[in-house]
This record gives sequence, structure tokens and C-alpha cells, in this order.
Amino acid sequence: MNTSVKPRNRILIIDDNSINLDLLSELLDYAGFEVWTALNGQTGLEIISQKIPDLILLDIMLSDWDGFEICAYLKADPTYAQIPIIFITALSQSQEKVKGLKLGAVDYITKPFDQSEIIARINLHLKLHSLNTQLKHEIHQKKQVEQSLYQLNLELEQRVEERTAQLQITLEELQEAQKNLLDREQQLHYKAYHDPLTELPNRSLCLNQLKTLIEQTKSD
Repeated sequence: MNTSVKPRNRILIIDDNSINLDLLSELLDYAGFEVWTALNGQTGLEIISQKIPDLILLDIMLSDWDGFEICAYLKADPTYAQIPIIFITALSQSQEKVKGLKLGAVDYITKPFDQSEIIARINLHLKLHSLNTQLKHEIHQKKQVEQSLYQLNLELEQRVEERTAQLQITLEELQEAQKNLLDREQQLHYKAYHDPLTELPNRSLCLNQLKTLIEQTKSD
């Protein structure tokens, strides 16, 4: 029986309003999340540098950092760029929302907020982030397999070329040996029927030719 407990998703809340911070912290803790909190941007960044959250709830109007600045800072660093960021703000202007989304935020929650909506949005973006991470992992694995197959094909082609070259050399050697054998046979045949000093036809050649002529005459 598997008794392992699934790790809780870690949510970092960065908000300089302690009332909102406590409210969100209690809400998310009750919903089953592991909650980290920061009352200003600097503290939030220090927490992120030590332990990476699964999602960040980020207030735009902070006492030190601008929420947009924090978002841009995190998205510029490959270590933190993939962390989903949801802005929590009292701003309702569409241009502000567009600005945040362009910087890389995944969503907005406007104050005063609905508790069930916050949980739903957090779960949605955690699921999307998980699927996106899984997809990237599968793509990476696919590329590794393709690279391995490509390398294997190169090695096979090289082996085929080497084997073909070896067979070609062997064939040429056999052809050369056959040629030498034929030349040797011709030389032996020539020596058998020619005088070694004068290189004129010897008695054996004359007898063979005479025998052949007699046989032809008989057949006629």
C-alpha cells in the first residue's frame, strides 16, 4: 500500500497590507497549500532566492518595489522565469492589466476579491504550469531520442561505408589474384611447349598439333 503524501503546492504571497496578507494566508492554508508570506518586495525576492515557490500572488502597489518591476525582474532570470505570477491589485484599468500580462504574469485578481475565485484561479494556473512543464519535458525527451537515432544512423552509415570499402578491397584483391593465376597458367603453358633458350615451339607442341590435325582428318 502506497502511504506517500503528495507534496503541497507552495504559494508565495507578496503584499504590504498585513490584513490582506493574513486573510489570503489563512484561505490558502485551509485550501491545502503551503503558504509563504512577504510584507514587501525585497523580502519576497529574498525568499524566492532561497526556495522557489510553485506560484506567486503579487500585489502591484508595494511600499518598496513596484509589482511590475518584481515581475519583470523574475521573468528576466531563467531560474525564476517559469514561476506563474498572479497580480493582486485594486487597479481595474485595462491598460494596467495588459501591462502586467505583457511582462509575463498569467492572471489578475482584483480587490476586493472572491475567495472561491482565487482558489479556482490558483488551481487552474498550477495545473497549466504542471502540464506545460510536462510538455517541455516530453519535448526534451523526444529531442534526445531523435538525436540518439540520428547519431545511431550516422554510426550505421559509417559502418556500412567501412564494410563496403573492406569488401571492395577484398574483391580487388581476389580479382588481382585471379589475374595472376591466369597469367601464371599462361606462362606455364607457354613454357611447356616452347624451348627455354630459343622460345621456338618444342617437340611437345609439334606432337600435340600433329595429333590434333590427325583427329580432325579422321573426323572428316
